[in-house]
Amino acid sequence: MTETRELKPFHEIIVKLLEEFGDDRFAMLFVALLSETKIPKNHDAIVAALRQAWPKFATWGPIVLEDLVRIILAQKQAAEAAAGAKAEEKIPTKSNLLAALSALSSCVGIGRPLSPGDVTAAHDQIRQVRELVQRLPE
Repeated sequence: MTETRELKPFHEIIVKLLEEFGDDRFAMLFVALLSETKIPKNHDAIVAALRQAWPKFATWGPIVLEDLVRIILAQKQAAEAAAGAKAEEKIPTKSNLLAALSALSSCVGIGRPLSPGDVTAAHDQIRQVRELVQRLPE
């Protein structure tokens, strides 16, 4: 029977490995791993551990370290930009709400009979307005 283990976050493993195995024998492994892997989060913890362990990599100069740090920080910047874009998508704006209300008012034109299509469209617009209002910050 296979025993299940709790998986740890990527950055925790990298930090631990840098602390335990940070010497020339493993330098190429860290360079390859950190420059070719998508790092999901906690980039600063990895950079700090890398800077602390780097003196143990005697044959690797500061240029390699700074290149590696640049790669990691570029990933951090891209991750933050993506997170910011997602956050903006989730927060409805006044213009989104006004557009939905405008579409709703055109569905229920005053003074004319409503067709089944108008009623369906109005229900859809009401649902959209309700969803937008529920996502508005308090």
